[in-house]
Amino acid sequence: MLTVVNALIWVMAHPFRIAKNNSYLRGKIEAALKTNGIMLSTFPLPDFILERYGFFRNPRFNYNFMFYTSIIHPLVRPLYRLYYRGFMRHALKHSKETYFTLGLISKGIFNAEPQYRDVSQLRKDMEFLLRNGARNVVIYSIEGISQREDPEEWVQAISEFI
Repeated sequence: MLTVVNALIWVMAHPFRIAKNNSYLRGKIEAALKTNGIMLSTFPLPDFILERYGFFRNPRFNYNFMFYTSIIHPLVRPLYRLYYRGFMRHALKHSKETYFTLGLISKGIFNAEPQYRDVSQLRKDMEFLLRNGARNVVIYSIEGISQREDPEEWVQAISEFI
């Protein structure tokens, strides 16, 4: 819960701040674009906030937006889903090939993030994304399935949507 509170405080305190490394990131991304395909992965925030941290739209990019309901308090999840439905419409207007990442199956990079309690939460999130137009779904983190009590059940749930 503390991680979520800290994240909310950060998001509320920084929407109009321009990151110090904004131009550096933009330059690196533009240089990489000359020779590689790029996928930008980020949080589901409005563009005007993301742009202050190096995000920008380019028709040659693929985009991946996180849909981590496990880190959202259960009482707030209905509001998050409502927000995310509108966010998806906006993202899919830019590209029907936008990716959306589900999670968390296991702990994240800080090793303390909340994760799905059971496979029904994963199914519910997959159904939500597909019902709202997602064509490309990424699962974070897939190796976390092996750490579950019943990994076969998780694999079965994923295979139902392939």
